[in-house]
Amino acid sequence: LQHAEEGCLRLEELYRKYRIHWLEENYWASVLEKYAPCDIDICSPRQLTWDSPSPIQSKSNTCSFS
Repeated sequence: LQHAEEGCLRLEELYRKYRIHWLEENYWASVLEKYAPCDIDICSPRQLTWDSPSPIQSKSNTCSFS
């Protein structure tokens, strides 16, 4: 019986941990949907080269995919 109770406590801890994680992810997804809607094209920072100019310095508004 003690082993079963320990297992239940462990499951309760995992539930709390992942519930909080899910709530945080859900919040950040809603923020992202609000401030960066799907119809806006953006470049992933991983796709930009290290020495690429900032958007202010660049004349074109396109991304470098190198």
